[in-house]
Amino acid sequence: MQDHTLVTLAEESGFSRTGRTDEVTRLCAAFAAAWPRAVRSLEFAQSAEGRPMRALIACRADARQVPVLMLQAGIHPGESDGKDAGFIALRELLGETAAPGVLERIAILFVPAFNVDGHERFGRWNRPNQTWDSHLNLYPIFRVDELPAAASPARS
Repeated sequence: MQDHTLVTLAEESGFSRTGRTDEVTRLCAAFAAAWPRAVRSLEFAQSAEGRPMRALIACRADARQVPVLMLQAGIHPGESDGKDAGFIALRELLGETAAPGVLERIAILFVPAFNVDGHERFGRWNRPNQTWDSHLNLYPIFRVDELPAAASPARS
């Protein structure tokens, strides 16, 4: 049975929505709590708008003695699927359902939302391929089917 605290909003919603920066903070803390000997959560900076920039380091060896693989997600606003996929992949690596033993040979430095200010910026002109659910305070991952015809890419 999977620990609910390690599940992303994307997974819970059938990949129709994604969480905000508070989800990144929550998941980083949950991963560190679930695997205290293998995961370290850190705030490595604050954004220009004062938001925490978080990262996870996952390794079952001395991270200073093995190669480091850096995974950076959330670089462009509205492209949050890397954040969600990264948490899922890291959970599978830590649970050893994928690539058993790999974290004994490498360290993974995962930055879930590098452009944290852009990640939180949404609206009619900031995320033209996404719609906003004001009742739930969430936005879908990608909903091009709901764009007005004038905003849709030309079809040939």
